[in-house]
Amino acid sequence: MSDSIVFFHNENDCTICFIPDRPMTAPSDVCQHYNKICRACKRALYEIDKKYCPYCRQNWDRQLKEEFYTEKIIEAFKDGLSTLYLCLTDEEANEKCREAIKEQLFDIDYALISEFFKEGCNLPRDIFEKLVSIMHEDANPILEMLITSTDDLCQSYIQLNGRGSLLADDDMEIPICICNKYLFLYANE
Repeated sequence: MSDSIVFFHNENDCTICFIPDRPMTAPSDVCQHYNKICRACKRALYEIDKKYCPYCRQNWDRQLKEEFYTEKIIEAFKDGLSTLYLCLTDEEANEKCREAIKEQLFDIDYALISEFFKEGCNLPRDIFEKLVSIMHEDANPILEMLITSTDDLCQSYIQLNGRGSLLADDDMEIPICICNKYLFLYANE
């Protein structure tokens, strides 16, 4: 029996840094490893101008040109607009909306939030309104315990009102496309 160390890699971890729960890169047809690295490692490889996969030696040059240069263009665009607009990807906008919903549970209409109360929770409208009027944002932790899922509530809220109502000062979401990457702009003061 050998004294070597055997490492079992979790497929959700980055194959380069092995750190779990990091934002991973988008799937790629360049090689099987390209989509198994986190964004931080991909950026580090781009910065040192790494052109080949360290595992299978596939050429990343095309991907480097398509993704990295596109990423640089998008960063420059975001920097130019940062004082006027919040510029987010679809995923980032959804995450910001979830955060905003959690902070504004007390401000959501009873008709909408009551659809997401846990089974057996029969909080009447007048008690809900009294709780919210007295506690304001301090009622959020209580309301969060009463609902089944803030994600489902967020989805429903976005369908009714749009993400702009949560993220923009003017309640508008402006979709744009840069190098086939979609971004969404939200006005901020």
